[in-house]
Amino acid sequence: MFLLVAGFVVLKDRLIDAAYQHFMLLMMAVTFMSTTYHRAKWELADSYLHRFVAAYGDLYSPVLMNSNVHNLLHVYNDVCRFDGLKNISAFIFEAFLHDLKKLVHSGRHSLVQAVHRLLELQHVIVAKRQQNKPVDEPSVRTVGVDTITTVRQGFALRKNFRDQWFMTNSGEVVRYETATKTGKDVTVQVYAFFKQVPAFTEPCLSTEANIYSANMVDLNKGELQHYTSSTLMCKVAAVETEQEGVLMFVPLTHTYIC
Repeated sequence: MFLLVAGFVVLKDRLIDAAYQHFMLLMMAVTFMSTTYHRAKWELADSYLHRFVAAYGDLYSPVLMNSNVHNLLHVYNDVCRFDGLKNISAFIFEAFLHDLKKLVHSGRHSLVQAVHRLLELQHVIVAKRQQNKPVDEPSVRTVGVDTITTVRQGFALRKNFRDQWFMTNSGEVVRYETATKTGKDVTVQVYAFFKQVPAFTEPCLSTEANIYSANMVDLNKGELQHYTSSTLMCKVAAVETEQEGVLMFVPLTHTYIC
């Protein structure tokens, strides 16, 4: 999350310019290589990693040039062989550890609690599979006052700050309001921005990775727009900045269709 989403906002003006631009090389390289959606930019990402390694010793110290830094020079070959970083990373396991923690509600017998909850979840998963519902079929369900829309696996929308932002196939950042299901398709109702701008220009224009900045005062709440689920490109994270109302919108790479 820090490297791919929040880091470039958090570190801005907290590092010297050379160190910040050095970090941006790593961020953009990993962003491009994390998904086959950006396959055409993998060679560019490889050049970023070579620049990152070449500058590492000068920026920090030659003593810190260890095997972990050197191995970045071989990432390009690995992603070409295994079809992206997502297939050779530990992200999903780290995320699952977070889910495990949520299954434990007290400090006593924590292992027993986790095992019992996992067994219960296995029964739920099996029951869902027996319904023979296609995994990637869009759906709309109501939980309390919330309308939750599942666009595809790993891409769910609901009206809260964390889960209400996504990007359309035209590159437009929008805020989810609600949705309706007609047949097998889902139509979402959203508010769009009057304008959105690139978030940064180095080492490349941020729009190359579909990263944008927008101000909440520019959100057009006077016109509700409609999009079918087939036109939704990816879910985005909204990162708050020190400038009031200004957000950075960063795609969650696992939500692209690849």
